[in-house]
Amino acid sequence: MRPGVGFFLVIWSAVGATVSLARADDRAEIDKARSAFQRKEYADVERRLGHFADASTAGLRDQAVLPEAYFLLASALFRLGRPDTAWGLLDAIAAKRPDVEPDALLFPPEVVDGFADAKGRIRERVAEQQVERERLQREAVEARARDKKKLEERIAKLEAFAKTETLVEQHGRALAFAPFGLGQFQNGDKGLGWVLLTGQSLALLTCAITVVVYDRALDDAYATRDQPGVSRQYLARASTTQTLNVISAITGLVLAAGGVVEAQVNFVPSVRVTRDRTSDELAIVVGASASF
Repeated sequence: MRPGVGFFLVIWSAVGATVSLARADDRAEIDKARSAFQRKEYADVERRLGHFADASTAGLRDQAVLPEAYFLLASALFRLGRPDTAWGLLDAIAAKRPDVEPDALLFPPEVVDGFADAKGRIRERVAEQQVERERLQREAVEARARDKKKLEERIAKLEAFAKTETLVEQHGRALAFAPFGLGQFQNGDKGLGWVLLTGQSLALLTCAITVVVYDRALDDAYATRDQPGVSRQYLARASTTQTLNVISAITGLVLAAGGVVEAQVNFVPSVRVTRDRTSDELAIVVGASASF
């Protein structure tokens, strides 16, 4: 056998012997305390068993006799008129060893009943702790659910922000002086813009057609000057066409002037326009967001 192993076995044997001796001393102390209690020497019971209730050394005591030590010490404390300390001991042993029961033939009713009450308090405390644990678990689950929902909402907002782009489109007053409803289209009044565009276009078209018809009627009247009746018909047509030409020209001018005035009065300097980003732009925005 190697020297190191032998030394370890010697130490281990010594420790085991010390523990066995300590446990034997604990049993002896219990026997002496029981005899002192029967002699009604309650102070001696407290002196012999007080160290059993010491939290710093309780783990080193013989656990097999620990409940009896607590019960004997509590019985002595009840007789010494210190019930609060005795109940504290019963609470402590009930928390450590709820599986034991004090012998009703050996211990006074205060100990038997007090231990039953202590176990009841321990059960209530355990139940309260269980309720509290369940409450904390529910709150943790709810907190995780709230955090998940907030994260999903944030991701949705980021996705919506990434997919679209809002631009500010600046308008110029110069375009508001243009005919054919261009100023109205710029201001966002598309209905009036289409009315002016259609009306002015029809007036311009009518004006152009009547010029052609007027010239043709004059040429025909000159060509049939040797036929007075026919020539007068062409001259009448030319006169009617000229009247239509003047009316269409005035109508076009009035619509154009009215459109310019309306566009200037209701001028919109700028407007926000939302558009979908292209795939390349979206990749750039997502990359930039991920870097923060």
